[in-house]
Amino acid sequence: MPRYYFHFREGDERTLDDIGLELAGPESAQREAMLGLADHIRDAIPKGTFREVAMEIVDDERNRLFIARLILQVDMVDAGNIY
Repeated sequence: MPRYYFHFREGDERTLDDIGLELAGPESAQREAMLGLADHIRDAIPKGTFREVAMEIVDDERNRLFIARLILQVDMVDAGNIY
């Protein structure tokens, strides 16, 4: 089973994954990345009105496969502009 590595980024802060996970394929790695980002952003909600977190997923040979990005943004609007 192939191993995938999930390098995390938030702003200038980067965390490299040197352990990785054995998963069935790229689709499983993509799902794992999105679940991981959702868990992280849930803890970040009280910290402001904008957060962007990302994971770069690489394979055993350190080939970049994709980047998963999650953005949480709150825009203030006038009460008359509610849709």
